Amino acid sequence: MAGRALGLPALAAGPPRRWVNTPTRAVGWPVTNTPPLPVLLMSGGVESATLLYTLKQAGGVLPLFLDYGQRARRPEWRAVQTLCAALEVTPQAFDLRHFGNQVGALTPQRYHVPVPYRNFLAIAAAAGIAQAWGAEVLCLGITAADAEGDPCARDPFLTAIRAALASLSMILHTPFCHLSKAEVIGQGRNLGVPLQKTYSCLLGRARHCGICPQCQKRRAAFAQAASMDVDVHYAAGKQ
Repeated sequence: MAGRALGLPALAAGPPRRWVNTPTRAVGWPVTNTPPLPVLLMSGGVESATLLYTLKQAGGVLPLFLDYGQRARRPEWRAVQTLCAALEVTPQAFDLRHFGNQVGALTPQRYHVPVPYRNFLAIAAAAGIAQAWGAEVLCLGITAADAEGDPCARDPFLTAIRAALASLSMILHTPFCHLSKAEVIGQGRNLGVPLQKTYSCLLGRARHCGICPQCQKRRAAFAQAASMDVDVHYAAGKQ
């Protein structure tokens, strides 16, 4: 049941609480006066946090977190809860851990992210949840940096998955897919996102390790954005 993988109370059956919002116009963003609101896939990182704040300003958002057995699931979920609490929005967590653990067991080495093509899985799962909630828009914080190492963040995949979802009357919105991480950090800072409360470390430690690929990309992006003053403190490496 949703939430139990993270030591949370089970989520109530049925759709989550909906909010009635007075939207402000934001170019390129799905805006609605009444539910259903757009669903946002959150990981607790810089990108999904910036999307959370942008969508909230644009009219409202239904944040969604997936636990698929990733090593960092607990600190990711805590970050999601913290970020959402600041906006008085309630996130929903869904448990795919058993599936993730079974897939991870198929390889001799246990990876920090046990599911290959995780964006493919996440989008498919989120689309099913969004449909059950009556939502029509699904938002994902993919950036150009993600596309460097993940085929599920590249234009051919995104074009194909958008077309597949469109056949189901659903829109996949990826407004950061051609932006760098540093550019997203700049947008987040302008929106007042508490970037130091976001989480990126693959190892799932309480303090960012500073040496995993995600930590290295994060630190480099904050430096490029001249925003190291609002970044986290790392356990290792050059500060």
